[in-house]
Amino acid sequence: MIAITAISAIQTGEGSRLVVTYSEVGDDGEFVRQNVKKNYIATAEDTLAAIATLKADAMQHIDKEAT
Repeated sequence: MIAITAISAIQTGEGSRLVVTYSEVGDDGEFVRQNVKKNYIATAEDTLAAIATLKADAMQHIDKEAT
């Protein structure tokens, strides 16, 4: 089983980079691999839209603290 433990979206010169951290757990419940990282540039329109939605929501929370 793959368990995603973190997802980060980072704006770079290449575009929106997604960094995914995950662990793999065997059928016996033991970790096969831990804290594996995979990163890639997001190109799918629905993924880019999801990133934009998350950034907009984060900005609303930041704006609330600033006032």
